[in-house]
Amino acid sequence: MSIASDALSDAAEDGNIPGESLPELLAMARKLNPEIAAAVLDARGAQAAAAAAGALEDPQFTISLEDTGRTSTGFPKRVGTAFYELDQRLPWWGKRGLQRAVARAEVDRSKASSQVVTLELETRVKQAFVDAWLAAEAIAINEENLRDLRSIADLTTERYRLGLARQSEVSEAEIGASEALAEELRLNAVLAGAKARLNGLLDREPDAPLKNPTSLPAVPAEDRLSLDYLLERAMAGSPVLAERRAALAGARDNRRLTEKQWYPDFTVGFSVVDGFSRDGEEDGYEARFGINLPLQWGVRRARISEASAQLGAADDRVRSAERELQANLAASLSALDAAQRRAELLAHSHLAQATAALGSIEAAYPLGRATLGELLEAHRRLRDIHLEHLKEEAEQRRLLAEIEMMIGGDL
Repeated sequence: MSIASDALSDAAEDGNIPGESLPELLAMARKLNPEIAAAVLDARGAQAAAAAAGALEDPQFTISLEDTGRTSTGFPKRVGTAFYELDQRLPWWGKRGLQRAVARAEVDRSKASSQVVTLELETRVKQAFVDAWLAAEAIAINEENLRDLRSIADLTTERYRLGLARQSEVSEAEIGASEALAEELRLNAVLAGAKARLNGLLDREPDAPLKNPTSLPAVPAEDRLSLDYLLERAMAGSPVLAERRAALAGARDNRRLTEKQWYPDFTVGFSVVDGFSRDGEEDGYEARFGINLPLQWGVRRARISEASAQLGAADDRVRSAERELQANLAASLSALDAAQRRAELLAHSHLAQATAALGSIEAAYPLGRATLGELLEAHRRLRDIHLEHLKEEAEQRRLLAEIEMMIGGDL
């Protein structure tokens, strides 16, 4: 376990258990998740590599001994001339600048990739938080329903003792209460699973303590959920687009750099001559200049073709990402609007009608004007409508999390 995770566990033991607030969980995930740490290190590595891009090669130092005599036994005698040579290779004008441009594009691509990882993690945290909220709220509704069904079972048992109900009605009431108890066990397992996913995203043990979420983030105002506004945000802030655009910029500069390979590189050199002759010392200097000859035409044409293909592929990926982003935003926005309408319909119409129907049947049942089956069905219907309303509220937040990932930030 990491040091940060140990500190978090200690804080949990002290009573500062996280889980109620989504912003708190997001801040912890950004700090603790190893995927984000790895992506940040990748970006730093690309930046470090860019610092060395376009640098000159190391110069070459050579010592050359010439005109060396030998003795009658074949061993070297005295060195006639010693050359101390220093050579430096220099690329054609513009090559170093293009190498730096390619490296900068890779830095931009790596940074965008790091942001993609961060946003994907945040989306997973948001969706796991929504799942935990939905399970906790469903448990609360089911507990209330279980209490009501337990009361109905007790009432039915009492009516049976008075001869006002049949044994089959007692059994039916007990079955209804048992079903609610079984549903509670299932919902507790769902809540535990959502919390385990959250703990995994926070680099914690699966059973580390987490409080139940208390509320969902608010739905943004209508003017911030228009397709035009979201497309504008996405085109400017989408990290997926930024990553592919950076790759396109790097491919474009690499294509230009490959074309520069038709131009020769230079080598300049300088030597100090330390010489001896019969007449005395003959010291001096030498200067050199050379160029390499780009005669491997087939190799260069192949490399240019490769760079051109990579440039075309990068351009196609950008256009594909833009189209896919537009389609996904439109689809998510349409689904969000439908979820909002369904939630409003359930809250303003179905819940009120189901509540009124239950009240009417509860008043009629003790008087024998409604059957036990009608009473149990009314409770189930009200519970199901409550749960459907919760699911629609949760679905809206899941869709909002996906939209925020696509546009590259919070709404």
